[in-house]
Amino acid sequence: MFRTSLPKPALREAVETACRTFGLRHGFEDVGQQVWVRTIWLQSGLLCSHIPVLGSMLAGPTYTQPLAIQLLLDIEGPNASASFQASWKLLQDVRLGGVSEKAALNALPPMFGYRPSRWKSYSRSA
Repeated sequence: MFRTSLPKPALREAVETACRTFGLRHGFEDVGQQVWVRTIWLQSGLLCSHIPVLGSMLAGPTYTQPLAIQLLLDIEGPNASASFQASWKLLQDVRLGGVSEKAALNALPPMFGYRPSRWKSYSRSA
């Protein structure tokens, strides 16, 4: 399936076909091997490794975020995600104290997919 940690051509073609067929976010128009990693990250935006530094990420400007998050937050880009943008803004509001954690937990879109216990204490850190 993988050769030197890169997906084999058949797997790459299957992933690209699936993304195009089902309208999943992807970066196949870009050049380079990172489009495969970015395509996976574009499906969720945040990785488990981001959780411990979520507070500082929420405080930072968009251009300092990992590329997948930048693409999801780019309102005019082809990979923009309104639900991710709304969730990111909500978490920023929690960090700044403008929204309570309880209100934010009730407002997060169900598709956001992160268990509250994993990010709750980190949203205010840093």
